[in-house]
Amino acid sequence: MKSKLKKTETLKWGIRNWIQLGVFILTLVIGLQFFIYIHQALNHSTITVHRPPGVEGFLPIGALMGWKLFLATGIWDPVHPAAMVILFLFGGLVYTARVSGHWQTRIPESEFRMVLERIDSPELTHP
Repeated sequence: MKSKLKKTETLKWGIRNWIQLGVFILTLVIGLQFFIYIHQALNHSTITVHRPPGVEGFLPIGALMGWKLFLATGIWDPVHPAAMVILFLFGGLVYTARVSGHWQTRIPESEFRMVLERIDSPELTHP
């Protein structure tokens, strides 16, 4: 597969790329801090690094992995059981709202398609 860039062109970094790089570096820093925290806690040594609050951002991923473990083996995840329950309740709530009709929009399909066709028009864009 050939690259779409010519040999003389360089890749331009926009704000999106810098934000992605920042999030990646932040994730690495949180992971390193959490690794040091766990290492100190398991060795029963003095804990000099606090547990990073950013670790909670990975809770939904832990819940999905817990459900995969449960469905594959029947073993309930001992690490994040509350995450599994929260994910189950949220999924059940979304399913119930969808089935009961509360998830539907009041805009008719024809009007939605008409607005979607002119979504880039000047009257619908903000300055």
